[in-house]
Amino acid sequence: MDFNRAVDLFERLFKIINFAAYDDSKRTIVSTELALTAINLLDSIHLLCGEKHFNGAGIILRSQYETFVRSVWSYHSATDAQVEKLSATLTKDSLLASKNIPGLAQMLADLEKCPNVKNLMRALNEFRETSWLALNSLVHGGVFAMHGAVNEPPPERIETVFRTANGIALLAIIQLGMLTGRPAIQQQIYAATAGYEDCLPPRN
Repeated sequence: MDFNRAVDLFERLFKIINFAAYDDSKRTIVSTELALTAINLLDSIHLLCGEKHFNGAGIILRSQYETFVRSVWSYHSATDAQVEKLSATLTKDSLLASKNIPGLAQMLADLEKCPNVKNLMRALNEFRETSWLALNSLVHGGVFAMHGAVNEPPPERIETVFRTANGIALLAIIQLGMLTGRPAIQQQIYAATAGYEDCLPPRN
């Protein structure tokens, strides 16, 4: 794991997307803030991976994934009322109201109906199918969490978390790029990742 190279990659990517969003609607603002949150979680995951704290890194990875899914869902599939709930000022009432916002399974089901994210859905569904059960076990103190507590994780497991987290952050960068409305920005983002394959998930 080369953390310095990962930092360098994302510095390059942020320079590419360093433009204002194409509008200031609540939908765009919510999607932007959630995508940025998914990227910001990367620092914590890198820190925990560096210390070989697999359980902590895995728990934050789960949160990063769900936060990114909500960023995409809020832009493409959420109703105006749901966007209002997500963008409301934080109070006890707004927090209670947000309990009715769809969870991960419903967000993915909603996004399946959206042709604009057909390619993205392959990556999102693959992550859920291969990683969700283990990550839920970590979050809820299950068997996987107990195993990680008493056994040192193999290096390849930490490496997988590192690469996967970088991959989700890359998808969040692409989401932010899309929100600028600038043509061909996605191609520029992918081009900038050339040479950083050791920091990202293997491409199928």
